Amino acid sequence: MVSSATALLGLDGGEPVAILGCMRELGPDSASIHEATGRALRRAGLSRLWVYGDFAANLAAGFGQGAMGYPDFEALEPELSRVPHGARILVKGSRYWKTERAVEYLLKQFGGSVQAGLKERSE
Repeated sequence: MVSSATALLGLDGGEPVAILGCMRELGPDSASIHEATGRALRRAGLSRLWVYGDFAANLAAGFGQGAMGYPDFEALEPELSRVPHGARILVKGSRYWKTERAVEYLLKQFGGSVQAGLKERSE
């Protein structure tokens, strides 16, 4: 997640922000891993963070000021209107959280379209 934020910071654009779904299947250290990830994202240079899922409060607490945590996407969605126009936006999360809903919302909010697809791994 931190390397994705670092890549975002290399792009031209406005304020660097992230909309994240929590990480899954991290075991008994999930809370502390989320807190550490929040701290690392702040140090990487993100200015604001919206996060949802089971450990959203932990990730937001690690990030500190400028982070908001929500239990699920339905609680987060109305707050996405606060994403600044022109921002560089990282949207990332476990497939479980279906973060593409955030992308769909942002495209409706700010205009534009995207053609996206997911590749299935064949091993």
